[in-house]
Amino acid sequence: MDQNDCTWNVIVYQSMSGDSQVGNGTFQMVGGTLTAQNGGMFYTSNTECTITLEDVDLIPAEENDFFLRCTGNANARGWGQTGSNGSDCLFTAISQIMEGDVIWDSISELDFYMTDGSTLTGAIVQDESYAGDGGNGYCNVYIDETSSWIVTGDSTVTALCQAGTIIDDEGSSVSIVGTDGTVYQEGDGQYTITVETYTDSANTQDASSVSAWADHQAERPEELA
Repeated sequence: MDQNDCTWNVIVYQSMSGDSQVGNGTFQMVGGTLTAQNGGMFYTSNTECTITLEDVDLIPAEENDFFLRCTGNANARGWGQTGSNGSDCLFTAISQIMEGDVIWDSISELDFYMTDGSTLTGAIVQDESYAGDGGNGYCNVYIDETSSWIVTGDSTVTALCQAGTIIDDEGSSVSIVGTDGTVYQEGDGQYTITVETYTDSANTQDASSVSAWADHQAERPEELA
């Protein structure tokens, strides 16, 4: 514990220990149950990664520190150089129920897609604790017309592209306000989403899919035997 910035259930990262190549780490899961015993559910740091979930029964830990943390780190184990060891993450939820906060920082790049009736209950929070002097990273959120975000706290995203539903945990609308002061939506609830850009449509063509991964695995039957 004293060597870690946080605790997690699933981690996608580059340890820099020489036992794996630098590249894109992938976690994909379809169906089944994934249970966390402590900390947050998903953590990614010091790597590029693709995380895709479809209809997984996610059971968070009692404290549920976060749903997804996509940030740099100051880990004592030496996962890259603090201030430049963020994660570039493509996250896609397909028919997926999610609970907990999404945490990101400015040295990371997060594209967060919700498709096919997915729901996130949580806040999306920018946390610069391990970002050093900061960077040009972002958190772009795409919500298709079938999906919804139930907001549980003030949130910050870079680009919010939403064709679905955004309400707070009491069923009220939320305010959506630009960093330049533009009010895109005046909510009657207590929470505000701060954005750099906003659109009421969502292009999800760049979201990841499990079918592509399944096709790739099918080409390697000798490794699956």
